[in-house]
Amino acid sequence: MSLKHQSLKLIKSEFTSKFETSEFEIIRKFEIIESEYTSEFEISEFEIIE
Repeated sequence: MSLKHQSLKLIKSEFTSKFETSEFEIIRKFEIIESEYTSEFEISEFEIIE
């Protein structure tokens, strides 16, 4: 295996792990936003019913 090929593999694996991390963070942020939105919606719905 050539040095160039090795360094490309390394870059690729670093990029992959960074991408997976950012993807995970995006998903978590969406879940947090969704849960906050849901709780606010339930509160307003509850107030309307009262």
